[in-house]
Amino acid sequence: MKSKMKSKIALLLLLTACATGKYFSYDDYQRISIGEQISEVQVQFGRPYEVKELGEKRQEYIYMERIPLGDAREAFRRYILIVEDEKVIDKKLKEEVTSPIQFIGP
Repeated sequence: MKSKMKSKIALLLLLTACATGKYFSYDDYQRISIGEQISEVQVQFGRPYEVKELGEKRQEYIYMERIPLGDAREAFRRYILIVEDEKVIDKKLKEEVTSPIQFIGP
């Protein structure tokens, strides 16, 4: 019995630790300079949501932000850093707003 309780507590602590990661915001995106080392970005802001390989020595680092808007709507911002030879060479911002109507089935 105690073993099951300890296992549940350990699982809860693990899930809590995973949920308390760093958040990325528009202000963070603005602070990143073209030419900055991607390793410095990761030290400041943590690991990206996704890394896509674009070719030899070129990647796309994607950080995400979820913004609740109320009424079951939310905005998702994707902060995209284009990296070449370990340096940020370009930045892009894409935003998508969801609507509850998108999730209604036939």
